[in-house]
Amino acid sequence: MRLLSGHGYRGLQGINKANSIPECYDMHRAYKSGLVDDQLRSHPFLKFSPAGKEMRALRSRLRLESTLPGFEQFRSHLGINDLSARFPGQLQREYDAGIPYLPPLSVDDGGITVYRPLLEFDKARLIATCEANGVPWFEDRTNTDATLTTRNTLRNICKVNELPRALQKPSILALAARSRRRVQCEENEASRIIHRQAAIVDFDTNVGSLLVDLPLLYIGREMSGRHNQPARDEARRVRQRLLAAIITRTMISLVTPDNHLPSISNLGNTVRRLFPYLYSIGTSVLDGADRKTFSMAGVQFEPIPSYNSTRWFLSRAPFSSNYLRAITTAPEITIQRPNWGSNPHPLPWEAPRDPAWKTWKTSLLWDGRFWIRLNSCDRKKGLHVLPLMARHTKAFKAALDPRERARFEKLLKYHAPGKVRYTLPGIYSVEKRRETQEGSEESEREMMLLALPTLGVHIAGLEQWVRYHVHYRNIDMQLLGKRKCSKTPNMNGFTARISVSRKKRQQRMRKVVG
Repeated sequence: MRLLSGHGYRGLQGINKANSIPECYDMHRAYKSGLVDDQLRSHPFLKFSPAGKEMRALRSRLRLESTLPGFEQFRSHLGINDLSARFPGQLQREYDAGIPYLPPLSVDDGGITVYRPLLEFDKARLIATCEANGVPWFEDRTNTDATLTTRNTLRNICKVNELPRALQKPSILALAARSRRRVQCEENEASRIIHRQAAIVDFDTNVGSLLVDLPLLYIGREMSGRHNQPARDEARRVRQRLLAAIITRTMISLVTPDNHLPSISNLGNTVRRLFPYLYSIGTSVLDGADRKTFSMAGVQFEPIPSYNSTRWFLSRAPFSSNYLRAITTAPEITIQRPNWGSNPHPLPWEAPRDPAWKTWKTSLLWDGRFWIRLNSCDRKKGLHVLPLMARHTKAFKAALDPRERARFEKLLKYHAPGKVRYTLPGIYSVEKRRETQEGSEESEREMMLLALPTLGVHIAGLEQWVRYHVHYRNIDMQLLGKRKCSKTPNMNGFTARISVSRKKRQQRMRKVVG
């Protein structure tokens, strides 16, 4: 059916042997989530630390090795960074004395994986196995109606007629296997380019922003006397455009709020904006006079002019005015749990003697990026998670003490500059809808901003009434392995060396492309 629809090799890979459970993107613990909450329990279901018997053996071995000569020098090279993370989703951020330290949000993982162990067996063998073991075989009767669906028509054609060898089952399965290998090779090559050239400069899980230094995709250098040089260069450009589209899609996957990523074929205009030298001969990599801000798949691409046209800042695209107007009049369309009755005051200022905390049973996905869970002991008002709105910022700053206000302004300036701050989630206290004297309901209700959970900033005394837990959705952590401008010192006595051939190759690339 996909051949009839005109799909390319990327659409002919067949069914995966294992993948995450589909169409459950907003269900916590079902789709790539639940690991962070599990690790915060006193007795987690999944343990990354060795078993007790193995830990005792390791301690005994370390005590024995500590008596050997040279251990003190070896001990000076040991740090706590490799052992401080309780699970792979925990990130660490380098400390800067001029900026208030903000612990990065943990990246969630886990979920349900669907495996298909019987995918390699054909239908006839499965039926024979069931009959041999006395297991009844059930099949939907509508599958035999050739006039019902296109799939049934193809089944009938394959059963009654003999198809050409290219359309028979072995050939189709071989085509699917070749397509999977080709796609996997392209994905691996794009990942190697990202790692080798350290394209990801910084990823901020507290905001969901990404700073990238676009990798250099080398076309090749002209060689005198070579036949069909233009055709060779054009073939390389087509290949590099494909890799550029895969790299762009990978970067979008870290920031986008959408559940489905754009297809490779729909990223042509985006790749043309990011890699113009792949489309026009004579265009330099550093020629960025026409670079402008644009959006794609809910991600805003903003050029950084101070870095020679190679760096871009990716963030969540600003919310539309219609969406903000809708959530202001009806906050129920967004995350709201728990939701209790109305109270004339947006926040009670006297705590009960024995507060009864009420919590969300599971974390909820906000804007496709953050998993948020709230606890509250106030049953007289509704709590809603809405985007940060400019008209509530002034009152929120006034409710902070001077030191916290200064810290909040520095955090916004560094982590969420410009309009990026208005894509952050905020916890609001929203009054219940009331009717006016004419009998009509109020268009807007009184709202009060209580906290910005991803920045860890809230009004004074809120911890007595509301507690929040937030972490970032699942992403590919392997992409964040190598960074540029790392301040981590090298080990004493170790010097990274680059081969002479690699140095010459890098110099040649700079001369040809630059």
